[in-house]
Amino acid sequence: MRVDISHPRSFNDARRIGDVLKRGSVVVIVLHEADANLASRIRDFAFGLVAGREGGVAQAGHGILVLTPPGVEMSGMESLRPSS
Repeated sequence: MRVDISHPRSFNDARRIGDVLKRGSVVVIVLHEADANLASRIRDFAFGLVAGREGGVAQAGHGILVLTPPGVEMSGMESLRPSS
C-alpha cells in the first residue's frame, strides 16, 4: 500500500490528489501551510472525491486529512462527514 503526502499550494494540486487516490493509494493532505480559502476548497474537493469513489476521510490532527480508497480502513482517527 502506498501513502502519498500532499502539501497543496494551489487548487491545481487537487488534480494530483485525485489521481493518486484513483490509483488506490492513501493520501495525507497537510493543510497547515494553505490559506483558509484554499484549505476549505481542498477539503470540499476531498469529500466529493471520496464520496464518488466510496472511500473515506479521516482527520489525523488539526489541518491533516487522510483520504482512503475503497476497502481501506484507518483506526485511531476520527472519520469525518461533510458538514451540512
